[in-house]
Amino acid sequence: MTSRLNVLLAHLQPQPSSLTPGSRGEAPWPITSTGPLVIVGGICLDIQAQPSTVDVHRGTSVPGTVRQVPGGVGRNMAEALSGLLPADRPAPVFVSLVGDDTAGSFLAASLRRLRLDLSLLMTCPGAPTPCVSAILDRGGEVAAAVADVTSVEQLLTPERLAECKARIQQACLVLAEANLSAEALHYVARTAAEARVPVFLEPVSVPKAERLVRSLPYATFVSPNASELMAIADEVRRAAGLPLLPRPSLPEAGAPGGAGPGREEEPGALVAELLRQLAAFAEVLLLQGTACVVLTLGSLGAALITLQDAEEAGAEAAAARTGSGLGMQAWRVGAPGQHAASAGQLARQCASALLRPSPPPGADQAAGGEEARLVAAGPASQPLQLPGAAGGAGQRCVEVAHLRALPAEVVSVNGAGDTLVAGMIAALLERHPPAAALAYGMAAAKRAVESHRNVPELGDAALRADADAVLSSLQRYRHPQAAPQAAPQAARSPPAAH
Repeated sequence: MTSRLNVLLAHLQPQPSSLTPGSRGEAPWPITSTGPLVIVGGICLDIQAQPSTVDVHRGTSVPGTVRQVPGGVGRNMAEALSGLLPADRPAPVFVSLVGDDTAGSFLAASLRRLRLDLSLLMTCPGAPTPCVSAILDRGGEVAAAVADVTSVEQLLTPERLAECKARIQQACLVLAEANLSAEALHYVARTAAEARVPVFLEPVSVPKAERLVRSLPYATFVSPNASELMAIADEVRRAAGLPLLPRPSLPEAGAPGGAGPGREEEPGALVAELLRQLAAFAEVLLLQGTACVVLTLGSLGAALITLQDAEEAGAEAAAARTGSGLGMQAWRVGAPGQHAASAGQLARQCASALLRPSPPPGADQAAGGEEARLVAAGPASQPLQLPGAAGGAGQRCVEVAHLRALPAEVVSVNGAGDTLVAGMIAALLERHPPAAALAYGMAAAKRAVESHRNVPELGDAALRADADAVLSSLQRYRHPQAAPQAAPQAARSPPAAH
């Protein structure tokens, strides 16, 4: 019997179909092409300022350091992948643009030092090169930032990207990020899907995450954090005329039924409860046709969220428990107390991931037949109604595979998410299953937060040990497909782990 890892990979198995590319009615595409990886995204000059002795004060300057480094989500991922992919693979193709100014010349020169195919890097006369100015706090977290990437949004248009169509459709995988306009993202994702090329979408930020909505039917992977996930799900539900899902809520440490003294199981229960509530938002994306949501949670780790046939998922879980499936060691659950943290710390970490305001009153009362409205909400490629969605044979469940983050000495979080995505994609292209690939990406992200550089040195041998440690913590949860429509009970017991 195939392992649970291979079931997650089933999203990448070839299956001829005449249905709309990316729709839930067909399996997404295998990573089998020998073509290069194609990365479509932004490049910018990152100006990073960090105080050294006191925190930032509004209205005055404080002593610290200011660095100017090559940046941009697309560029960061391209740099990381240029070093992570083996030399026998084609150099990644980077599709982007710069202006004909000093910053553009500096950034283009920095790219030429990397193993990248820059034949589709465009220079636009008279356009300013994108620039981001970020203020970091003393702990390395971004306190404030202003991004001027209008050149990418306005000039990297579908018409200009049409010049790249052949390279996109010959790719082994296409990676695109939301510094592109919604129209450009849709063009790239649809063009790749038409040639059955897997598509990986990175939301970038909460304001830009909504740009992914039209592209969800074509996506194999989407990699939001909690706030970006909620923003995307909210936009899909608005388009479908549905009320917003209730915001996740968690018990406070020491509260009745919450995390208090003598409750050793509660830290894990808090994470499980957070994942249960966020799974409802992920389900909205999955119903649009996206194969897998890669949910990043900072110090709480990351999770793969998919829709599975409940009967098939149960059989695979049994195979994993008895060891009859392949890859049993990769799916073992970490021992209780591993990466120990107090319940109060975890409660604060959970709360920090939930930054968006609550929906208006009545958001917890969904109209009837909402799934049918969700799957018909996409304005581009219409996702198909799931078979058996109303129950009975073929009923699906939302499966969450969670991996814990390793402890890290945080210097700066800039570029950490980009490095995670790059590490995961590098492992996927080497035929690693998604959970193992995510673990590799998380190991790479650990290196990123421990460095001042947007993209740190990524030695493969050093990453493997960390990736193995991350993978050993894997925990799986399953939830009924239909998301709860009433506000979840804060003290509800976590779902059974497998």
